[in-house]
Amino acid sequence: MPVTFDNKEQLFEATGSQVSPAEAEQALTVITAQYQECIAATEKARAAEVACRTACDEHATYIMFLRDLQSTTTADLQNFNQQARAEITANRDSCDVIGIASARRVKIDTMVFADQELDYALTFTQESNHILLLDSVENRLSTECSEASKAALVSRLRTVAAMGPLMDLEGTDVGVIGRKTGELQALAFSLEKKRAVAYNAARDARAEFERRRNARVSKGIITSMNMPNAMGQ
Repeated sequence: MPVTFDNKEQLFEATGSQVSPAEAEQALTVITAQYQECIAATEKARAAEVACRTACDEHATYIMFLRDLQSTTTADLQNFNQQARAEITANRDSCDVIGIASARRVKIDTMVFADQELDYALTFTQESNHILLLDSVENRLSTECSEASKAALVSRLRTVAAMGPLMDLEGTDVGVIGRKTGELQALAFSLEKKRAVAYNAARDARAEFERRRNARVSKGIITSMNMPNAMGQ
């Protein structure tokens, strides 16, 4: 589970400042294992983000292909219409109108298909991929925050465990936050703030996606019959 903090005080309270050297020594094995799990989770989250970015890049290439296809099929239909008019004008008594209409229907269907696929790619797949990317960024930042905060805890516990002899002399009120622990705490707090921003970005993008989809439904651009296809189901 990702660890999140509302403020710096909670972060400092999570770093084992109240444990004794003996308790710190006992906890180190468990906490270190948890830290290793956090590292693995971060690596997995980073790989997932890379996959999402790759999907976005590949889809951008696909959109370029669809734009070219749209231009080609539109131009092809326009050329066909010109040739068909010339054919009918020149051979009005013997022109195969049915054959021309049948051939034209295929070209119209091809152009409409290209238009629809481009519209779908732009309004659904592209936006969906973007939302998934934002989610992956938020998840990566969350795992990095958990990793940093767990690393700070490990660092703090090691410090407390090493201070056993000093505490025997001075008592348990001795308090020390080492530079490394402090840096890790600051990193975790910074990552948590970035995670919150990423979360809000994904939430807003998802809400905007739903708003546009509902608007298209209300205008009849998306009907109940093609809703499953529009949602990529």
